[in-house]
Amino acid sequence: MLKLYRYMIIIPNQSEIIVLFDEFGTPSFKDINTNNYFMGVSTLYELDKEEDILNALDQSMGLSKSKPLKNDKIGKQRAITISNAAGKQDLHVTVGYLDLSDSELRQSIDTYLKFCDKSREKYRGIMKKRKETHFFHSQLSNHCLFDVIINYLINNSGKYHFNIFIDDWIYPESDRDIALEYTPKKLQQRLRDYLIKNLNQDARILIDTIQTLKTDSSKRKRFIDALTSICSRTFIDKKNLKYDPQALDILKNKLKNKIKVENLTKETIQLVAELSHDN
Repeated sequence: MLKLYRYMIIIPNQSEIIVLFDEFGTPSFKDINTNNYFMGVSTLYELDKEEDILNALDQSMGLSKSKPLKNDKIGKQRAITISNAAGKQDLHVTVGYLDLSDSELRQSIDTYLKFCDKSREKYRGIMKKRKETHFFHSQLSNHCLFDVIINYLINNSGKYHFNIFIDDWIYPESDRDIALEYTPKKLQQRLRDYLIKNLNQDARILIDTIQTLKTDSSKRKRFIDALTSICSRTFIDKKNLKYDPQALDILKNKLKNKIKVENLTKETIQLVAELSHDN
């Protein structure tokens, strides 16, 4: 029998895994205000450990307060406290970022979006052009989600049900079903293909429709907001009072092989070139 738990479908005999994603910065060439970087953070943990993890981070992240702990309320010392506390938890984390000042990236995106718009009109009857903001968000979230899940699966075997929650990003209505329903199916297949090809492992995994974190009252949303905040301080302008790479360095030192920090700029340029060629 299926069991509904915290707005999730619990499937018997499968390990339930929570995956969260949030982004920082403006994914646009037109409005760069975060030292040219757009970054995303994904984290993963087992559902049966969630209560212990959130309780351990409650005080430092303010998870139980009446109002969410916003980025501008987190000072350098508190960011370090959060890093030390988070680094002690059984978490997997991926931090991915794009350098929007890269001229090759900008040129390749401009070329790709022109191809993309023609395809949208021809095959889907959509006249509205796709924006670079939506492409960058999809690229970043897709990579971070894949990476954090595969890093977990490499060291674990069994049957897994991944429950993905992302910040309530504003997708165009024409693309929302693709982002939340088609994307997880594609992600599931990519994960299976990778495990079979590289580890000779037939992964028994299930990924449902991606869900959005809509309210600040959700502890999951507050948790990923705070985690993204402390990681983002490495990528803001050095003149900003919030700039401080120490918080992310602490997290890397404590989580060791459970965390990755990756520059996705070149990978994105290559992907765009391949997609443009296919079109």
